[in-house]
Amino acid sequence: MEKANYEAANGTVKFVYVESTDIDISTTLSKVDFDVVEFEGGEPIENALVKVYNATNSPTTSETVAELKVDAGGLARYYGFNNETGDWGNHTILIEFYEQTYDFDVNGETYSRDEGFNFTFDTYCSYNVEVRLNIENLQTNLTLISLDPSNLQTDVYWNDSINILFNFTITINETTELSSPDNIKMRFYDEGFTPYGPSVDLKVYENPSEKGIFNVTFNTAEKTLKGGSNYYIVISAQKTGYSPPESISKYLKLQRVPTNLTIYDYESKEQLGENKIESYYGELTNVSLKYFNTQDNIELSPDTFIFNWDDYDAGNIDPDPINDGFYYFTVNSSKVSYTGTYTIDITVEKEDYETINDVIEIEIIIRPTVIEGGKNIIAEGGKNIIDFPEIYIHEAINFTFEYNDSLTHERLSGAQEAYYEWSTKGDSESVREDLIETEDKLYILDFDTENRDVGEYSLYIQIEKDNYESRWAYLTLKIKKRIIETENLPSKQENVVQGNTLKIQITLTDPTNGSQLITNANVSLEVQGTKYTLNMIQEGIYELSFPTSGVNALFTSANLPATITIEKENYETITYDFSIVVGMTEIFPGIPMFYFIMIAGAIGAVVGALGIYRYVQVARIPEFVKRADKIKKSIKKGKSISDKNLYQSKEKFIAKWYGDDWEEVGLSIEDSLRSGKKGEKSFKGGAK
Repeated sequence: MEKANYEAANGTVKFVYVESTDIDISTTLSKVDFDVVEFEGGEPIENALVKVYNATNSPTTSETVAELKVDAGGLARYYGFNNETGDWGNHTILIEFYEQTYDFDVNGETYSRDEGFNFTFDTYCSYNVEVRLNIENLQTNLTLISLDPSNLQTDVYWNDSINILFNFTITINETTELSSPDNIKMRFYDEGFTPYGPSVDLKVYENPSEKGIFNVTFNTAEKTLKGGSNYYIVISAQKTGYSPPESISKYLKLQRVPTNLTIYDYESKEQLGENKIESYYGELTNVSLKYFNTQDNIELSPDTFIFNWDDYDAGNIDPDPINDGFYYFTVNSSKVSYTGTYTIDITVEKEDYETINDVIEIEIIIRPTVIEGGKNIIAEGGKNIIDFPEIYIHEAINFTFEYNDSLTHERLSGAQEAYYEWSTKGDSESVREDLIETEDKLYILDFDTENRDVGEYSLYIQIEKDNYESRWAYLTLKIKKRIIETENLPSKQENVVQGNTLKIQITLTDPTNGSQLITNANVSLEVQGTKYTLNMIQEGIYELSFPTSGVNALFTSANLPATITIEKENYETITYDFSIVVGMTEIFPGIPMFYFIMIAGAIGAVVGALGIYRYVQVARIPEFVKRADKIKKSIKKGKSISDKNLYQSKEKFIAKWYGDDWEEVGLSIEDSLRSGKKGEKSFKGGAK
């Protein structure tokens, strides 16, 4: 409804409801806004009631024409139409809160709780209503008494029940009593605080014998809450004419029900200690599994139960038609190209239950024969790929193999063919050599490694015997350079005073050959583009004295990047970077020359300043003082006094000024002056 005319008008309004019809009616409508706040405090009085009476005297004896609830902002709004005669009429309001009426002020004037405030209906008006009460003395509260489980973030699983015990109270002037709210609801919210599901009316959980106490128990599954999701549980209440209490809010982390997956031998149904099965190459192998709830060990029917074996196979894990409670799937080992250990990923999902992502290892074994050479043999897809460690140049090593029956594990001798072919990497031509068979049924490959050059070699081993499947193996042998081990390398920062030499002494050993000392190596030091050679002073020890006299370090230390390079044929080259910090030139031990010059200059400047200061001070001394000083110096040195410095004698001045005073104490100042002695006498107080 839209108001098109704000002027008062008389008329009658009739509403007729017609389905699917828009109604646009113009009428005379009045709106009155009441801004209801606490007296002096100015706080909105939410949920207070503005009772409107169509009377001017004794409003409480009349029926209300409206009871307006004050919103959270303090606003109560009243709409009305003019009466049949076209008059708006007079109205009176009272303010009720916590089932009591209160005195109130309207626009600065006080009105009693009995007579109320009278106003004349108009097209629009608003009033500021200040109620003479203290909101702090009028409170409603929702108080949590207990929660089971006490920790909703760790201890609640899907399908668990939660018990919440709380009460609703009213406090008036520090007196608190239980009370029954008009409505009380519980609402779930998701983690983004979006409402989840409908509100739950909690009035049915109120204690019938003790109103205001609520004991609520609900099952998480019945409320359609999802395991693995997080929720807020919010309990709110309202009582007409009372301020709303602060809601009870609890954060719930609803755990998925814990589950487990166990694997069994398909034939014996014995549980396997490890998630590992074995299968000969080319065979079909069944795998049995069980999926259950670990809380009560109840077997579960998963929503999703699948396996994924890399790129070889994938599919559903189905219920075992023979064995109840078991699920199974079949592994076809012939799908792989090589034998070896593979992993099969298992995924089990069920809504509200823990998802399991597990791994089963399957070892596919070559059959029926095998070439064995210790722990370094890895059987793959009908070929034995032997991965031997790398060796160093000049190292002598033989490779020994067994040609065994895979079922009996017995060594097989008397092979019709037992040879190997070798070639260097990248070379298409190969050389064939025979394997050596020993009396204890071993096959030895002697590649003469001690005389081979650094490089990578490919060796193909072939063993054949009648009535046994032939086997061949592939060996990649890498002969690499030896390692140089260093001792006493310079630290990452070597410090030396300018003019001194830095001594570098390094010891080189071969850790691959019993730490034998290395001789005839090329060891050099490069500093700022200049190379210096470290000479071998004795077997395996190389030395250099690096001069610093040419380094400019007068004003500040010099940081010189340096690199040591160690080279020797058939050995790995070593480069070592460090820095040489050349300290400032010292005039005395520990005293840089530059600092000495600075200090000496500073002293000279101070002496000069003092001389100037002294000259100025002397120039300010009166002439007679200067002469007296010169006379004093002449006397001390036993020299004659120059006439130009003479004034009337001091004795005469003293005798003239103080003679009378001395006579009063019975002394002669002239005698004292002639004696040349300085007595510690005061002229007016006797001896000090």
